Amino acid sequence: MPGVEGSMPMTVTRPHVTTPSTAKASHDRRKQPANFACPVPGCGSTFTRHFNLKGHLRSHAEEKPYQCKWPGCGKGFARQHDCKRHEQLHLNIRPYPCEGCKKNFARMDALNRHLRSEGGAECRKIQEELNPGSTAHLDAMPTGASSATSDTDGSAPPSGDQVKPDPDGSWTVGGMMM
Repeated sequence: MPGVEGSMPMTVTRPHVTTPSTAKASHDRRKQPANFACPVPGCGSTFTRHFNLKGHLRSHAEEKPYQCKWPGCGKGFARQHDCKRHEQLHLNIRPYPCEGCKKNFARMDALNRHLRSEGGAECRKIQEELNPGSTAHLDAMPTGASSATSDTDGSAPPSGDQVKPDPDGSWTVGGMMM
């Protein structure tokens, strides 16, 4: 990848790629320190694994090297796991059922969003009756929050020797080297 692999600098086309709700959800999920900081000025995203920083940087550059293989689709993704998850939609794999309306969802965060919505209020009551305590986690998450797999917390990057250097190269913002 340009900039990360060291072959060419990366051009930042999207300086802000992480929503505050995604950053908070990631921070709350963490069990280990986030020692990898995004070098894009103003981003502030941090990661527990270098691998996740690389995928995040592709989002800043709008690089989408992973293409959906479904005939006629061709949608691109910055991260391979996002592409694989998307491809499951074409196969109609929906393993998360709503006990209220019997609709099936492809992702748990989509089911949770449904249960938090105005239209899913009755479903949430039914789900809670069938499985007491199963919807308690929904009260802690705002409606716009997602349980996406992002690994960023939106806080200021760690300082000093807490931050591990990126061994793969340099980045640019608007064509300027960082």
